[in-house]
Amino acid sequence: MMHFLRHALCRTASHRPRLRRAACLISVWPVLLMLIANPAMAASQRLVAIGDAAVAYVQANHPWQGLHVRLQPPVLDERLSLMACAEPLRALLPVGGRIAQRTSIAVSCPGNAGWTVHVSVIAEAQADVLVARRAIARHDSIRPDDVIRARRDITRLPYGYVQSLPTERALQAKMGIAQGAVITPSMTQAADVIRRGDLVAIELSDTRMAISMRGVALANAAAGELVTVKNSQSGRTVQGEAIASGRVRVQ
Repeated sequence: MMHFLRHALCRTASHRPRLRRAACLISVWPVLLMLIANPAMAASQRLVAIGDAAVAYVQANHPWQGLHVRLQPPVLDERLSLMACAEPLRALLPVGGRIAQRTSIAVSCPGNAGWTVHVSVIAEAQADVLVARRAIARHDSIRPDDVIRARRDITRLPYGYVQSLPTERALQAKMGIAQGAVITPSMTQAADVIRRGDLVAIELSDTRMAISMRGVALANAAAGELVTVKNSQSGRTVQGEAIASGRVRVQ
């Protein structure tokens, strides 16, 4: 084909001087190269379109809206041969999939070409999370000066994270937490307001009167939890709600 095009474009110069023929050949080569390169250029553009479709889907559906998110488009093999798609590409999350640090997206051509390619989009989402300022022992209360806020890529935190300490209730460590560790929900629990052996006030309340008597807690309990206490006068055990340090309410 190259020989035919070269001959067709330069045949008018066959009766002219050699210099004119050389100039003709030089002018023809860019045309020939463009004809050869166009299929490769079209294929490259199709690969870029696939990556753009996958990134656009993740951008619209990721769970980190409002944060600084960076998405890395997929790298596709340039040898991948796909028919041109006459319709807009369709990107979907595979059944059972979820958007995470690395997400597989199915990009397909809904037209006559009828192909589907699975590609991976890598995400990074930066947020401020709580990190242990010092080592925290199991069952120790977690106070504001025990933690600091630090910027982390939360896509790499599969067990979750905590962004602030609750103001309505105290937290304690459910397990030992190392210095510098990101605080996760599974590491914390509501702090006990009553501990086994504590002297408590047992408050009996009804619609007519409130009665208080002394007792001893037989277990630990956080605010709102049920705890068993022993009445110091009668020796009987009752179960009530821990409402504050040293206070148990029995209905």
